Amino acid sequence: MTFNTTSERAATPDLSRRNVTQIIGAMPLAALHPGAARGDETAEAARQCLADQRACPWHRDGAAGPVGHSDRRNHFHWQAAEAALSPTPKGTNMDFSSVPMPPGTFTIGKLFDFEGGHRLPGLPPEHKCSRQHGHSYEVEVILTAPSLGEPGFVTDFGALAPFKRFVGTELDHHNLHEILPFEPTSERLAQFLAGWFIQNVQPAIPGCLVAVRVRETGRSWARFDVEGQ
Repeated sequence: MTFNTTSERAATPDLSRRNVTQIIGAMPLAALHPGAARGDETAEAARQCLADQRACPWHRDGAAGPVGHSDRRNHFHWQAAEAALSPTPKGTNMDFSSVPMPPGTFTIGKLFDFEGGHRLPGLPPEHKCSRQHGHSYEVEVILTAPSLGEPGFVTDFGALAPFKRFVGTELDHHNLHEILPFEPTSERLAQFLAGWFIQNVQPAIPGCLVAVRVRETGRSWARFDVEGQ
């Protein structure tokens, strides 16, 4: 380590083995060793580790363990001691009321899921999606508001429970092409769910629906954006 000024040298923690060992002895064991929180019988060795690194079976050079090391500055316990010895930086008691709150729009999203089967008979017979198959659908509703209601919500997520009930009751474990009046592509399903949400949920909540996204797989999705929102 290179010091540029005398003040820098003075602010550097005293990491002599004697001083660090004293600090380690006064610190809670759980703060020193990852095994302590799990009650590992080897955790007590953490207190000996800085005094004699060879005494710690978890951190013996070359030994297998959750935190291997060959340099004491990278040592888990050494870092804990360094943090305890370091002076508190100036300016930590910042007045957060001075942080500006910029103007803008708030947006939230909530995910719902259901299992559903479908086929798309409008496709040629050789197309795989013309045959019966299913997906683990993921539906995201996206809402926005120019201002927040108390205590600081666009909409309380709990107020979206009617949409969750609808998805879970009417769509989950159904063949969508048998119950919906259209071929259930992700695009049309997103538009349909947006319409149901606007009709049945939005009148009772402060936020406005701006989009619904339907995901059939982890790599593909379709999104319907509501006009005028």
